[in-house]
Amino acid sequence: MLKQLEAKEQTKEKLEQLLTKEARSRALKDHHAYRAPRPCGMTVHPGFGCTNSCLYCYVADMTAKKPSSGAWPIINRLSGAEMAYALASNPHFLPGVMGTFIAMGAVCDPLHEKLVGKTLEYLEAFNRFLGNPTQLSTKMRVGSELAEELAERSPRLSPLVTIITLKHASKLEPRAPPPTERLETISSFRRAGLRPMLFLRPIIPGLTDGEVDEVLSAARKAGAVGVVVGALRASKQIIGRLRRAGFQTDEIERRLEGRRLGKGLVSVPSGDLKREALRLARRRGLIPFASACCANAYTSGVPCTGLCWLRGFCTKCPNKCWTKLPKV
Repeated sequence: MLKQLEAKEQTKEKLEQLLTKEARSRALKDHHAYRAPRPCGMTVHPGFGCTNSCLYCYVADMTAKKPSSGAWPIINRLSGAEMAYALASNPHFLPGVMGTFIAMGAVCDPLHEKLVGKTLEYLEAFNRFLGNPTQLSTKMRVGSELAEELAERSPRLSPLVTIITLKHASKLEPRAPPPTERLETISSFRRAGLRPMLFLRPIIPGLTDGEVDEVLSAARKAGAVGVVVGALRASKQIIGRLRRAGFQTDEIERRLEGRRLGKGLVSVPSGDLKREALRLARRRGLIPFASACCANAYTSGVPCTGLCWLRGFCTKCPNKCWTKLPKV
């Protein structure tokens, strides 16, 4: 640990020499320089907002601006070196392959046409200065050229491609690329030498749970290595959007057991649906993951920083995290 802390200071000093005083000040004022990581790692935002208008997504509820207003997504003003400096300055962040996991995609699609340039810049900076396991999630169509560029700038990148439905995509995800194009994205990542994962999150009770096996099969044929499953996080606004689109939400509400929804997000109990999805994934020859950080750990060949094998999230994937712990 002492060596890692020393390496962190060296990284910070190296970046300080590259950046102007103004650039350093801008980086240190950014929330990436002081915010604590989430369970999946440090969420890094190349931008904010999304134009896909997915009915189940929480991003639209985080601002008064509508996706169709032309204001989204907003591009992060920090350069790649500035973002690396912000992270290296963060007291909660540890650089290096055994350090804090980086995850992109929480409040934007990092491969949106307006953000892909910034995302490439960040990936190159992370690979050059930090070396942390890095993951991104996307619904965008990615061709061979972009996939190869992503792999070149971030050789151990863990790409998650979100597909939760084939039948209802046009209504649930009205402005997102269709699932057929996202399956092409999986194929492009695989050809580029990466290990693409299907991101089967959220599984929506009563809406998409009936076609999980079909989605898994399509992703496997496209070249997915594994799958990350997850539950729906609901709010009053999300339930309202689903209803207005003509979807029945009875099963979601049944699982919430009368819990009153507001603006905040509530995870819909879906343990049975996730376990069944993991079982089906194994049958289809996909590596099953119950959390995104596990897929990131597997891709980089390091132990999961979320200690999932101690917290009941371990799916006994080939990574065997407990065998890769550093000696103390």
